[in-house]
Amino acid sequence: MSALFSDEQLMIQDMARKFGEAQLLPHSEAWDRDSHFPVDVIKQAAELGFA
Repeated sequence: MSALFSDEQLMIQDMARKFGEAQLLPHSEAWDRDSHFPVDVIKQAAELGFA
């Protein structure tokens, strides 16, 4: 366990990082370029408790 974060907090951090790397990073440039708001991805984030 980290001195700053609990095991649960570290798990949430890891889950958020993996979600961002898999669901956001590969598409973010195109979404910005096309002014696209990815509702489906935001719903997925909400299901994980990130919204």
